[in-house]
Amino acid sequence: MSTQTTTLLKHSSMATYIGEQGKPLVITPGKLTPDLLFDFKNGAYSYFLFKDIKLEKEVSKIAGGLQDGCIQTWYLNCAAVDAAGFPAFMKHICDSWLELGWEQEVKLVVLASHQGNSAISDWIMLLESTNTLLNGHVCKLSDNDLRNHIQSHVHPDMMTATTTAELYLIASYDKYK
Repeated sequence: MSTQTTTLLKHSSMATYIGEQGKPLVITPGKLTPDLLFDFKNGAYSYFLFKDIKLEKEVSKIAGGLQDGCIQTWYLNCAAVDAAGFPAFMKHICDSWLELGWEQEVKLVVLASHQGNSAISDWIMLLESTNTLLNGHVCKLSDNDLRNHIQSHVHPDMMTATTTAELYLIASYDKYK
């Protein structure tokens, strides 16, 4: 079970993601969040590869891991859901069980963040992984937007202590990590 911080999102959900190499994934009953479903989706693709699961069997091998009763009731129509494939399955889960407007909330979490006392590389990693939750959505921040955010929200002591070379590294943050 993973309890490490991988995004900037608060963990207010009672639902928990449980993923172990080679074993079916589980999200326990509770409120689904973008980061839980992102982890579930990525874990599912790893599971499919590890177990060499055929495309037409992907949904049936993973759907039971979403243990919420409402999702399981929806999945009773498993033949049609399985036939649509895993990407359609995940899209339906996200569209149906994530809160309306979650994309904007995630974007606002990114924009409200600042380095604080974190190491800059840790903070940048959290910014990027949180922004990754927005892949495919108009709310996703561009690299330029992230760079500007980093420059304007870095710890003040770091800004006064940095040299021109260090400022360049922050400006090209993808090389800084």
